[in-house]
Amino acid sequence: MKLKKLSLLVIATCVSGSVLACDLTVSTSTTLQNLPSASGIVNHDDHILAVGDDSSQLFTLNDKFKVMSESQIAHYKTGKDGRIVKKVKPDFESMDVQHINGKPAYVILGSGSKKKVREKGFVIAQDKSFKIERDLAPLYEKLHQVGHFTQKQEINIEGLASSKDKVFIFNRGNSGPNMLFEVDRTAFENYMTGKQDNIDKIESYLVKLPAIDGIESGLSGATYDEATKTLYLTSSVEATGGAYQDGDILGSFVAELPLSQLANGKTIDLTKDAMPVEHDGKKVITKVESIAITSHEGNVTKGVLASDNDNGTSQFFDFKIKES
Repeated sequence: MKLKKLSLLVIATCVSGSVLACDLTVSTSTTLQNLPSASGIVNHDDHILAVGDDSSQLFTLNDKFKVMSESQIAHYKTGKDGRIVKKVKPDFESMDVQHINGKPAYVILGSGSKKKVREKGFVIAQDKSFKIERDLAPLYEKLHQVGHFTQKQEINIEGLASSKDKVFIFNRGNSGPNMLFEVDRTAFENYMTGKQDNIDKIESYLVKLPAIDGIESGLSGATYDEATKTLYLTSSVEATGGAYQDGDILGSFVAELPLSQLANGKTIDLTKDAMPVEHDGKKVITKVESIAITSHEGNVTKGVLASDNDNGTSQFFDFKIKES
């Protein structure tokens, strides 16, 4: 695995009106040449697990972002570069670690941005004792309905996180709205393991995010931190109007969303609270796709960001958020 280190210090300060006054510091980016299109990460057992939207592998990385092992999620047709060809790629955009069938397992979701092809999900036990492939079409159709999408708007799921009793699913707003869906955790587990074929109750929240050059950023990743009872979200801006095509990368944001801010039917407005990823007052042109929390030290939260470079490589960043 080829690694490329870049020296980088990024500081972004929460603007006036934030729920919390805080600083975001991102330093030392690592580019992985052979981990394509990083789009979902989790922190589990002191390792970072990662999936890419056009890779068939589940990658395990150490704290220096060195790939320690790979395992195949499923078999897909690949090109000469080893990346899954676009017309058949499952578009794995989100991942979470949950207890499934009593064991820690990695839940991986396709984005749903292309019917049938991208409507597959997998549940893979950490100890590899089971692997479940699940059709997500019924779930995504329900999300489409609950979110009041128009017929021309498409689902594009790019974030997944869970608390003790809830699962949170995030839709990227580049063909439909930026939206957070809240599902009972037991119902979600039963759906993903085939014990039930639908989820009856789903709450939905419209999410408003900051823009770059007049283009609203789109939700791109999420994780939940039990210690702070907070969802940590990422969003990014591409100069494209659809869920299927990539566009020019314009920048990214990180935001905190305490669960206490969720209220039935209430719009979540993060336009003033999201922290832009900047360097010396200038945007860092990176498409942050996922986030994982690794530790807390006093009023400092530490974690990892992953970016998809749209060229077959991925970037990983350590970050700190300091609350004041």
